[in-house]
Amino acid sequence: MLSFFSKNKYKQEPCLFYHTDIHSHLCPGIDDGAKDLSTAIELISGLNKLGITRMIITPHVTDEVFPNNATTINNAFNQLLNAPIIKQLNIQLSCSAEYRIDNLLIDQLRSKSVIPLPNDYILVENSWIQEPFNLEGFLYSLQSDYGYRPILAHPERYEYYLDDKDRLLKLHNNGVLFQTNLLSFSGRYGKKIKRFAESLLNDNLVDFIGSDMHHHIHLEEITKYILSKDYTKLLKNRHTIKNDIAFV
Repeated sequence: MLSFFSKNKYKQEPCLFYHTDIHSHLCPGIDDGAKDLSTAIELISGLNKLGITRMIITPHVTDEVFPNNATTINNAFNQLLNAPIIKQLNIQLSCSAEYRIDNLLIDQLRSKSVIPLPNDYILVENSWIQEPFNLEGFLYSLQSDYGYRPILAHPERYEYYLDDKDRLLKLHNNGVLFQTNLLSFSGRYGKKIKRFAESLLNDNLVDFIGSDMHHHIHLEEITKYILSKDYTKLLKNRHTIKNDIAFV
């Protein structure tokens, strides 16, 4: 178990206001998240202590870099489900994926091998370099041709949107939901992204929050953030967050 919990480092128990995490990389050994089963268990246990009782784990599916599919994801996920320690936790686990918008996703859509989130939501990720070609057309096709409800992962982290909030507003108005990283609000990715995440929140453009948990440093920083004054900014806008209601 993580030392900063066992040693009672904090004067009060940190606790999130929602209980469902929809974005993490804790399927062991298949992407840049938890490297093995024991690490995955420690991080899941840590999130559970922060009040998370339901997790939809979302490993990367990215052409060439992390070319995961339903088989590789389910094999890794089943390791978690069969771990005795996990069975003792007050937490419900399921799995989906964070799908990069690329040719691999198109292939998996056509072969009907995508693993959606509950209620046919799907978590998609842009390229970090530039917005995908014909993004609006693709997101519309996800809805009209495949019956999925797109959630764009961490829009606040794509630098090409930082000075173009109107572009995000247009996407949102066209039915694309947004998932912002808890770590963005904590300042993990820098002040500019932190401010942009807060501005999206103030404009009611944050529908979901995800931990985007990869490793122990993320867990430590999330814990510190929950106990900070900055966390009250998020609490004031909690009415927009759909984590606990969208997947029932």
